[in-house]
Amino acid sequence: MITDMTPESKPKVIDSFIDWILKPVLKDHRELFLKIETTQFYASYPELGNDAMCFRYKGVTYNPRKLRKAPPVLIDSCHEDMDRWLANEDIFTVEKERLRTFLSACLAECSSIFQLPDLLPESCLTWFKDLIPDERPEYATPFTSEHIAAFHLKHKANMDVLLARITKNLLGIK
Repeated sequence: MITDMTPESKPKVIDSFIDWILKPVLKDHRELFLKIETTQFYASYPELGNDAMCFRYKGVTYNPRKLRKAPPVLIDSCHEDMDRWLANEDIFTVEKERLRTFLSACLAECSSIFQLPDLLPESCLTWFKDLIPDERPEYATPFTSEHIAAFHLKHKANMDVLLARITKNLLGIK
């Protein structure tokens, strides 16, 4: 539980938030890669043994390790899944950075961790309740609605990414 902001607590808050908001999609993303790995492993195991978890696709080596020989190319039956995984990886990388930027701006705006809920959409408050104590100290004065509106306008692009992710999560869309 975080009682106030310190330089050490800010990255923890950001990482906790990103893990929470992206948890539904990253779970499926990891499972897709595991499916690719497993299929590749069983196809390559007779020839490579334990080195079969390593493979190459489009010039990149995945699961690199010290191998006795060059890693095998990803088998053809996994190409479609791997292309989908790579496309999602690019999307999630951009989305993570936009979310990180927005939350960093929120934290920079706050003089206390207790002010953070003022700047976040209401649907994010379930995550936040597990992070801090329930009672707001007197020194953590709430932001005015004008201040909140100006902040949201200034950070509209990244806020839109957050709202889109919340909507996708609620609808079960990856």
